[in-house]
Formats: sequence, C-alpha cells, structure tokens
Amino acid sequence: MIDLATLETAAAILRCLWDGISPEYKSKYRRDIWEQVQSRMTTHARMAPDLATWLSKLCLTFDNALLAPYDSDRRAWLDAQLRQPPAAQRAVLEALRQQAPVIVLLLRTAIKDEREVEATGPIMLPTAPAARGLFAEEHDTVEVEA
Repeated sequence: MIDLATLETAAAILRCLWDGISPEYKSKYRRDIWEQVQSRMTTHARMAPDLATWLSKLCLTFDNALLAPYDSDRRAWLDAQLRQPPAAQRAVLEALRQQAPVIVLLLRTAIKDEREVEATGPIMLPTAPAARGLFAEEHDTVEVEA
C-alpha cells in the first residue's frame, strides 16, 4: 500500500516539472494537458530505473520543459529526492505508476488553492466557539494557511 507521504512527494516532484512547462504549451493544450501529464508520467515511470531518469524523460516530453527555477531550499529538496536510496525512489516510481490520478489530483488541488489564496488573500474562518456563539465573540476569526 502506498502511503500519503509518498503520494505527496511524487506530487511535489511533479510540481517542479509543471512549473517549468511553458505557458504557451499549457495554453495550447489546455483541454487535455492534465491527461497528457498523467499519461506520460505513468508511461515514463514504467520505463525509468530512477527518479532522475524519469524526470529527465518527462522534461523532454513536454516541449523541452525545464525544471522551474526555485530558491535554494526547494532546489536542495528536489536534489535530495533525486538522490534518495533506490528503495525510496522505487516507492515513488511505484506511486507514479499505480496512483497517477491521485497524484495529479493532489497537484491540481495545490495549484488551485495557491491561486485562490493569491486572488483573495488568506482564508478567514470563524472559530468553532464563535460560530456557535458559546465562548468567544462572534467576530473572532482564525487565519488558515492553504
């Protein structure tokens, strides 16, 4: 069974590729871009012996997409993922093969949430007691990071 942490790792690695796909390519194929991502990530995961090979093949597939430029912390995280022991890499590749729809959904949801936060600002929710009017003033709110 594939755990959630492995699925999230796979989605985060896929995000590195997604951010590097040109806006023109995404626009041109906007009707089926997610199906392309899912299909190609699964196909390459079946053929790749490790994550670096998988990511390289996937970059070439999407109109020579480059990995998005990131800050040093995010780049170091990606480099660490690509140098994981073979067993850990196989687990992520297995997730990419078997749970592609879930991984793509995680990625799409993360992108959608980020866009909503950028457009509207942080989400403000009433605290539970304030919502019921039991323990706090009705105007108390809690800021939730998306």
